Amino acid sequence: MKVLHIINSLNIGGAQNLLLDSIDYYKKKNIKITVLSLSTNFKPLTNQKSDVIKVIDSDNPKSFKSFFCLFKYLNNHEFDIIHAHLFPTIYYCSIFKKIGLFENPLVITEHSTYNKRRKHKINKPIEKFIYNEFDKVVCISDGTEKQLNKWLKIGHKTEIIYNGVSLNKFVSKKSIVNIEDKNIIKIIMVANFLPQKDQLTVVKAMKRLDKRYELYFVGDGSEISHIKKQVEKLNLDERVFFLGKRNDVPNLLRKMDLFVLSSKWEGFGLVVIEAMASGLPVIASDVIGLSEIVNGYGALFELGDFESLSKKIFKLTQDNQIYSEYVSKSILRANHFSLEKMVNNYIDLYQNLIE
Repeated sequence: MKVLHIINSLNIGGAQNLLLDSIDYYKKKNIKITVLSLSTNFKPLTNQKSDVIKVIDSDNPKSFKSFFCLFKYLNNHEFDIIHAHLFPTIYYCSIFKKIGLFENPLVITEHSTYNKRRKHKINKPIEKFIYNEFDKVVCISDGTEKQLNKWLKIGHKTEIIYNGVSLNKFVSKKSIVNIEDKNIIKIIMVANFLPQKDQLTVVKAMKRLDKRYELYFVGDGSEISHIKKQVEKLNLDERVFFLGKRNDVPNLLRKMDLFVLSSKWEGFGLVVIEAMASGLPVIASDVIGLSEIVNGYGALFELGDFESLSKKIFKLTQDNQIYSEYVSKSILRANHFSLEKMVNNYIDLYQNLIE
């Protein structure tokens, strides 16, 4: 089976990381996979998988050049399944199928519970027109499916396949932590600096915690300058650290004591599973996409409520028994979301569409 995955770019991000990590699992199942990026903006180490990765020579996936080059590529290559990710890639593929460029099954993955196109009802008929060409729309969580069907009512096309994590990359072998006796408690949040991620809430929570607590941000983005200014304004320079984009996230997670994610919305929150697999207790905002994963296995706080977040951080790190219980819950939860299981589910889907 020949499968083409098309994505805007291979820069650092949840969907991008997931796709790159899954390549080896597809190969083990004898799937001839090709990954096509619509721009040259890609993460380091991508060249290690250069045998399956193809890149369109463009710096902007929304450009006419990317659109035309994708048209040309699809016109010159044959695949059994075409699988598209993210906007505008999903729009391009829908249009190409509409005009008869290819007849193969077209699959997309819906990676989020929300996007800006849903802000305006005028976009709904356009979206219905686009989504009509997809043979299957894979939603990465129950919340993602519900929000999509609330918007477009296309339940006959949707199927839930949960994201997965390469668990072996994140499993921690560190000894049991005596959290009560630690002089420094290290908190980490891994997320790009975008309005969606709301790092400011975590910064404000830090102001209410004593000097034993340190916060480490991993990621980059348009909001980072603003967040840095707020850190300075709150005199947290010596306790809040910005690590930028990193390729050693598994190793960083092993050095931390607690994981926090304050997003306003998420499709799934893959990084939460990575943290859980690393044996970190997780505290996350109580929003669709995160609550589905964290509820019962970690702690949830109301969106934007930094006082509640600070109290939960404090409570979780003051008692060894409570902390250890959350560590065990995290590991248990992570084991439900292996990358191998996810890939197997996709292969089953592809085979059903071909048959």
